[in-house]
Amino acid sequence: MDRFFAGLERWLLPLLAALLAFITLGVFIQVLMRYFLSESFLWGEELSLFAFIWCVFLGTAVCSWRRTHFAFDTFSQRLRGRPAGVHKLIINLCVLVVTVTMVVEGWHFSVVAVS
Repeated sequence: MDRFFAGLERWLLPLLAALLAFITLGVFIQVLMRYFLSESFLWGEELSLFAFIWCVFLGTAVCSWRRTHFAFDTFSQRLRGRPAGVHKLIINLCVLVVTVTMVVEGWHFSVVAVS
């Protein structure tokens, strides 16, 4: 399983870099067109938004696999033994709650969008 996720990460990191470059280029073109040509790049904002959303979700997946997701470093560096384990448990439960919420609400959103 570790080899699978390592391979997936090797594929995701260049994709994330490409998406970030796409966002930067899209917004840059949009600004240039507005200020210099007084025209609007109609679909540039939407494409940048979707690329940003994909960056967030794919980046979250990579960070979760690396176990570098959000945590309070101030506490984790000072705690040892059982309190450190409880702290890790609380952080992992918070990540689990957010993940389940995102899956459930994403499913509800997709059902509503289709109908």
